[in-house]
Amino acid sequence: MDSPYTLNRGPNAGEEQRLHNQHYNMWMPVAKHLLPPHIFGSLVELDHPPAIADLATGTGIWLRDLAAKLPSNARLDGYDYDPSKFIEASELPDNVRLLSGDILKPFSERLRAQYDVIHVRMLILGLKADQWAEAARNIKMLLRPGGWLVWEDYGHSGITCVPVTKEFALWSNAEVQYARSVGRDIM
Repeated sequence: MDSPYTLNRGPNAGEEQRLHNQHYNMWMPVAKHLLPPHIFGSLVELDHPPAIADLATGTGIWLRDLAAKLPSNARLDGYDYDPSKFIEASELPDNVRLLSGDILKPFSERLRAQYDVIHVRMLILGLKADQWAEAARNIKMLLRPGGWLVWEDYGHSGITCVPVTKEFALWSNAEVQYARSVGRDIM
């Protein structure tokens, strides 16, 4: 798989642990919620069981955590182009499915407008600068009219530490150089 994704290196067990640490120790302390409260609240008002897709799902940890907060009839589907990191199905709630799917390719027509919420996270690490429009088109086709897109990402210019250390500066410089070398958007 040709990908500019920096972090998908090394043995699966190490990558799985890194993805879980990233979820629990980086994103959750910042975001405070799996979904913004107003979006979560809108799910209980639906006239059908909620359907949620997590794109570039990694291990599926976000869906596993979300399943504990939603009714058991919610449909929770995770898609990733690299299924090697998926949590074993036996470790997932019955309503969570992890499936092969690439946001850079159109999804099956049967998935058109199937999801009330679509969640994506950290696509900046996996997309080249010229791939954003294609990814957005493919993501949009999955969303029901009136549905929600929850997109958690960052930009290179927004990453810092205070005080800036030599180690951070070296890492940041290396990350930007790598991003440029593989065609990622660094703005």
